[in-house]
Amino acid sequence: CFGVFVVTFWRRAVGLLLLAPLAGFATEVAASPDSLNFHGLPWMNTLVIAGGASLIALILGLPVALVMAHRRSAIGFALTMLPLLVPPALGAATWLGIGGHGLGLLGCALLLGLIYWPITAFLTYAALTRLSGPALEAAQLQMSGGAMAVRIVGPAIRPAVLTSALLVFLLSA
Repeated sequence: CFGVFVVTFWRRAVGLLLLAPLAGFATEVAASPDSLNFHGLPWMNTLVIAGGASLIALILGLPVALVMAHRRSAIGFALTMLPLLVPPALGAATWLGIGGHGLGLLGCALLLGLIYWPITAFLTYAALTRLSGPALEAAQLQMSGGAMAVRIVGPAIRPAVLTSALLVFLLSA
């Protein structure tokens, strides 16, 4: 019981610590003399880029997670990890090198999605490996593939998919 209390306390403490930069930013915006002339375009651009990157990461990461769950090869894990090893400065240099200014918001979202899709792949893979093999085989006997995906696999991976989308969104923003 005490261990659960300690873990819960530290999770909340870390959550509050992570909110501190956001609170500081909001305070700085509210206290600036230009806060009455708020311009929403930069915020909208950020939302478009981060949302697009999350969508691209989901589109690329989910199929890779399914393949990783069925194959489980070391080379597949290594190749999936490779985009996460790209330093942000190299990603920015690539963006400038390919003429990223002309590609606009969606091009920036594409680049960020290509860098962060392994997050989706790994989190979804972890959720898929928690599914019981015998339970899946029993479900295959009674359900079609689509029904099994909707009733068994979907609810099992939904938290991982939502968490990965949020994490990619925050990293991209």
